[in-house]
Parts: sequence; C-alpha cells; structure tokens
Amino acid sequence: ELPGVDVFRASGEGSYVGVVSFNVAGTDNGAVARELETRDILCRHGLQCAPLAHQTLGTAPAGTVRLSLSVSTTDEHIDAVTAAAREIVATTRGGT
Repeated sequence: ELPGVDVFRASGEGSYVGVVSFNVAGTDNGAVARELETRDILCRHGLQCAPLAHQTLGTAPAGTVRLSLSVSTTDEHIDAVTAAAREIVATTRGGT
C-alpha cells in the first residue's frame, strides 16, 4: 500500500501472478515508466496489447505501468521499485 499509487490486480484467493500493474495518481504512466527506467527498473506502460482488459479495469485509454516478477526477482529489487514509486509520488505531489 502506497498513497498515490493505484495497483490493479486480480482479486480472490490464489489469483496472483508475477505481474504488477499500477498508476501514480495524476501522472502520465509513460512519464512514470521513463523515470523508473532511469533507475534501471525495466517496465512497460500503456495498454500492453490488452485494450479490452484495460477497459474492464477502467484504465483505458492510458493503460498502466507494468512490472513483471520472476524467480530471480529479489527483495532488493522490490525495495528499489517501492522507493522509486515513493519518490515519484512525492515529486508529483510537490514534495508532500
């Protein structure tokens, strides 16, 4: 949970996958993706070839920022993404 970050995921027990889609409120997801990539955090943004899924989620036409996790993803990787997201939120909200 991170104020200012909306995470989109499947709900229900056992419905998790190694993909995290999110948006930073009030910020273009392309700008978020570019900022993450300056920190060597690779991601994709937009509709990710799934416009109907984004219509269902209510994220069309802009889509989301998407990160993929794997067996090689470490706690340090996740901490780096979380720290970057906090900084992006702080920047977009004028340091609050």
